[in-house]
Amino acid sequence: MTSANDKDLFSARRAGVLLHPTCLPGSLGVLGAGARRFVDFLADSGITIWQTLPIGPTHQDLSPYQSLSAHAGNQDFIDLAELLQTGLLADAELAQPIAESRQQLLAIAAQRFYEGHATGRKGLDLAGFEAFRARNDYWLDDFCLFCAIREVQESPGWLQWPEHLRDREPAALQAFVDQNQARLARIRFEQFLFNHQWQALRDYARSRNVLLFGDIPIFVAQDSADVWANRQFFKLDARGEPTVVAGVPPDYF
Repeated sequence: MTSANDKDLFSARRAGVLLHPTCLPGSLGVLGAGARRFVDFLADSGITIWQTLPIGPTHQDLSPYQSLSAHAGNQDFIDLAELLQTGLLADAELAQPIAESRQQLLAIAAQRFYEGHATGRKGLDLAGFEAFRARNDYWLDDFCLFCAIREVQESPGWLQWPEHLRDREPAALQAFVDQNQARLARIRFEQFLFNHQWQALRDYARSRNVLLFGDIPIFVAQDSADVWANRQFFKLDARGEPTVVAGVPPDYF
């Protein structure tokens, strides 16, 4: 069923642009001022559709169509400069090489956030965080656990993890959670912060009459939190290896 507003979207011809957010300039992240400037450019040019491609966290090949999660956002999109205005980071902390310290800076911001130091942004508070966590409880904890284990194992994929983690033995998972509370809290905060900045960008685009047109991969990646946490829904053998693989045959020409 479509609403009156939905029908309005198709009441006139529209021009659009296809651009992945990673193509935007911004050494501190792309979901802040740089993205808003691009929205302004689109609006001023009479373009009302921005197709973004998938925005999930990627593997090392950086393909947006091979995501570590069908639900999560890419934490590398988070604009750290936006955190200056919230009291979660300071100017001096952003003066160091960001590529080498991004995760550390997000850990600092997360600690300050959980201590209640965030200011000046509606929804960027502990109440907003708890609401986000409740809305996304069907995937969030599994994703955070998956990423935390991935960081600790420094492994190319969950099939290479120790069996007790690979096969999600409850005692092993609980022991890992107990030993990695800060790491899990940081990853959880990253997802909340990504969502906050993404929704703010979406609202800004709407205010300029620019609509965001998303995209999703055709398949769930085998090396993902979704497959690791829900093996019963996929065609895998006892170890977790896929028994069939869909796709297009090679083009011999």
